[in-house]
Formats: sequence, C-alpha cells, structure tokens
Amino acid sequence: MTFGEAPARPAPPPSMTQPCSAPQRLPARGLTQSEVEKLWGRDRGALRACSGRHGALAGWVGQLP
Repeated sequence: MTFGEAPARPAPPPSMTQPCSAPQRLPARGLTQSEVEKLWGRDRGALRACSGRHGALAGWVGQLP
C-alpha cells in the first residue's frame, strides 16, 4: 500500500450480495382472488428477504474500519 491509498477491504459474505428476486410474472389472463393473493404474498416475501440482505450488508459495511 502506498500513501493515500485506502486499505483493502474484505469482500462481504456472499449471502449479503445476492440479487433481489424479480417480481412474480403474471399470466396473460384474468386472475382469481386466490391467485392474486398468492402472487402478492410471494412478492412481499421476496421484498422482505431482499430488505434483510441489504440491511445486513449496510450494517456489515458500517462495522468496517
């Protein structure tokens, strides 16, 4: 390392850098209420998981020197 260079940082754990899931694909037809609720629930679950990963990554980065 030379003067002025930032120290090398370790790579974050792979579990924190997984891409977020894409929204559920909708069929090209009308959906029943049950189908809408099921797809919506899957999307909400994926958003919660993604938010948790991003929060963990932000916390991990914040703990680095």
